[in-house]
Amino acid sequence: MKTKIRLLCFFMLTLNLGNCKSDSELKIIENLTNNDKSNSQKKINKILYKPIYDESGNETFISKTYYNKILDESKSNPSIEIINESNIDKAKLASYNDNKQIIKKYNPDILIEPDQNRIKIYDNSLKPIKSIDFIVKEEDLQSSTEKLVYYGTNRDIKNRSGINDYFGIDRSEKITYGFCKINIPGYKYRERGDLNTPYVILNKEIYKSEKRHFYIKETPTVLSEEDFIKQLNVDLSNNINKKKVLIFLHGYNTSFNDAALKTAQLTHDLQFEGTSIFYSWPSRAEKLGYPADENESRNSQHNLIEFLSRIYSNNRFTDIYIIAHSLGTRLISEIIYSDTKKIPNFKTKTKILVLAAPDIDPVYFRNSVAPSFAALKSSITIYANKNDKALSLSEQFHDSNRVGSISPSDNIYPYIETIDATGTGEDFLDHSYFSDSYKLLNDMVYLLKGIKAKNRDLLQINSKNGFYWRIQ
Repeated sequence: MKTKIRLLCFFMLTLNLGNCKSDSELKIIENLTNNDKSNSQKKINKILYKPIYDESGNETFISKTYYNKILDESKSNPSIEIINESNIDKAKLASYNDNKQIIKKYNPDILIEPDQNRIKIYDNSLKPIKSIDFIVKEEDLQSSTEKLVYYGTNRDIKNRSGINDYFGIDRSEKITYGFCKINIPGYKYRERGDLNTPYVILNKEIYKSEKRHFYIKETPTVLSEEDFIKQLNVDLSNNINKKKVLIFLHGYNTSFNDAALKTAQLTHDLQFEGTSIFYSWPSRAEKLGYPADENESRNSQHNLIEFLSRIYSNNRFTDIYIIAHSLGTRLISEIIYSDTKKIPNFKTKTKILVLAAPDIDPVYFRNSVAPSFAALKSSITIYANKNDKALSLSEQFHDSNRVGSISPSDNIYPYIETIDATGTGEDFLDHSYFSDSYKLLNDMVYLLKGIKAKNRDLLQINSKNGFYWRIQ
């Protein structure tokens, strides 16, 4: 590779560190890059580490977190050298954008792509050569935040005065629209991907903490269809990012509250700034309720079509991303196969479709569903996990394999990117890995930005049927 990484200086937090003003300051940086020219055989990634201190003179938590991250990476990668600020104390770091220009000046073949608090570096072939993992914002560490998530559901209302049991498990023939306000705890009290909820004994909350737990803050707000659209448009008027929409479709064994909290956690951990929406069909929310859930998901198809048509017909929404999980993947796949004509602009507005742990028969998928995906102008991704215990139960129930648990080499299509996520799960069933694994979340951050699998931090696996990708 002709490109030599001479100096990588960046700072991942949004802080005012001053500007590189003088020629002498720039000369120091230039000298560091020139020193690499004489070392033609070595490939060195130099990471400039600048500690950040609080008013008491102590290094901040987030500064330590970042340093430990690059320190761990340097131990496993001998081509990484950490340069402490003291080694170039005369050079003041500029803001990230200024540093970016300095790096580009001396390394014109390197493309640096920032993603808020994560940065990925590519060589001129656009193959990743390094990735610095997710670093949270200072404000997200200490305090909780409130997130508004919109919903549609064909569940029946169970308890109009309840928060945790407002919607039940029975089916309604009409769609209820509205939104929920979700409390999201700070990263100081949870890892990215964790969905910590209040402690419950015999259906009674015994401990709930704003700092530590996800929970619905008040009774879900119910709106008429007309007011629902108006509220969405008000949000759009206040934030231009809201024209991008992420719709989450849950799987089996999921209550309304589960879906609301999962949507909030997922979109927050993905740092998605657009409009967050979920659709909840009447799952029984029981591990042994699979047969009933399968039936209810099938019977909810026409309701979901109606709900999606309301979202897609809003001309102010330009980019729509769908993340479907488990039985939710079957629900949206059936619609794409048979009924997208009832949803205006579905093929053009759907920019990204994610099928996580697809609970779909692979023969049916290959012969019927997958060919219909070819007509979409979308980026389509399958995340599969051979250790998925929930899909193993589904295989026993159906006496057939599932798309989300078979070998990825059997899930290769020219218009679908297949990602092997085996080994990334954090829960006992290995079924919710798409939202509880930081590695999957990192990958989806880039997926939602339209970056193809070949340019993400993935391992390409070649097989007799073609190639797929594996989470590293």
